[in-house]
Amino acid sequence: MAWVLAALEGVANVMEIITFVQFIEEEAIQSA
Repeated sequence: MAWVLAALEGVANVMEIITFVQFIEEEAIQSA
C-alpha cells in the first residue's frame, strides 16, 4: 500500500506546482 501514499504525494506535488504557476501568471498579467 506504500505505492498509494507515493501516488498521493506525487499528485499533491503536481497540484502545488499548478497553483504556483497560476499565481505567477496572474502576477505577470497584473504587472503587464
